[in-house]
Amino acid sequence: MTPHEEAQAGQLAQKINDKAGRFLLDPASGYREGYQPSPSIIRNDDLLSAGSGPRVDSQVLLSDWLEAIARKDLTAWLWRIDHAVMPNELVITGRR
Repeated sequence: MTPHEEAQAGQLAQKINDKAGRFLLDPASGYREGYQPSPSIIRNDDLLSAGSGPRVDSQVLLSDWLEAIARKDLTAWLWRIDHAVMPNELVITGRR
């Protein structure tokens, strides 16, 4: 990427990371804006969970919002979700 594209990518990533944080706190606003995150499946193997097997649940996480926003808004960019940092964040890696 050129220096100009890197600067632009950094600004876009920051806006999307901020937007995903807002949608995590107020999911209805994200759905109103047309974003459709796919919920993550969460497995709980805690010994204190009720029943004989693990408890499985689904929940929309920050990374799910990041992916939904990026799929809709970053069609001209290559991107990935960085799961190694907490909270997860969007990283733009180049132009398509």
